[in-house]
Parts: sequence; C-alpha cells; structure tokens
Amino acid sequence: MINHPSLLVNILIVLGESFWAFSAAAQLIKLRRTRDIKGLSPPSQTLNAAGNVAWTTYFAVNHLWFPVVTNVIMFFLGTAALGY
Repeated sequence: MINHPSLLVNILIVLGESFWAFSAAAQLIKLRRTRDIKGLSPPSQTLNAAGNVAWTTYFAVNHLWFPVVTNVIMFFLGTAALGY
C-alpha cells in the first residue's frame, strides 16, 4: 500500500532537499574555484554518498520522486567532491 504524504510534508521535503542540494553545489563550485580542500573529510563525503543511495532507495519505494532525483544529484555532487 502506498502512503502519500500530505501537502505540508511534500513542501517540507522539497524545501529541505533543495537547501541540501544548493549547499553541496556551492561547496563544489568553491572547491573547483579555490582548490582548497580544507574542511572536506573524505570519510564524511563517502558516508554521505552511501546515505544518498539508501535514501534514494527509500524514497523510490515510497514513490516520492522529487527526493529521489535530489538524492541522485547529491550522490553525484558528493562523488565529484571526492574526485578533487
């Protein structure tokens, strides 16, 4: 049985996931521009990427497609940051 969240929950998910994605994108842009890796912990980035996979699976099972897309984007942003 699919349990769809209320409108308020959807709005909070969209807002939270958007801030998360914008934060990671800004960090990656700063990393590319300055090449300063201070403050980026590879174990933390790896755990974050693994968490993105888990959350993507959870949201896909519950048919919450915006968070699925956001977590996939976050996975690639985190992987790109690890590449530096």
